[in-house]
Amino acid sequence: LRLPRVLIFGAAVAHPDDVAFQYSEGRKLWAQVTLSSRTFARICWIHVPTHHKAVPAGGKPDADDVLRALIEKKSMINLTAAFNTALKHYLRGEAGTSTV
Repeated sequence: LRLPRVLIFGAAVAHPDDVAFQYSEGRKLWAQVTLSSRTFARICWIHVPTHHKAVPAGGKPDADDVLRALIEKKSMINLTAAFNTALKHYLRGEAGTSTV
């Protein structure tokens, strides 16, 4: 079986371009995931109220209530970061919790 030289050369040259395209697309999609996660964390931090219970006009919210709301905000942001790490491990096919 004799293949034309152009076909062999074309197959050899096309492969690196395809890999580079996949790498480039992966980087774009990962950047979009990262940006969306950061935006979501920022929205949670800014728009989630700092207290749960209604506060009378001119009154101050309960300190425990404010602390609980702050812990919930931080927990949500930490879960967003954990999602990114878990997605990275899943896409790479890694088992374990190392973030390196």
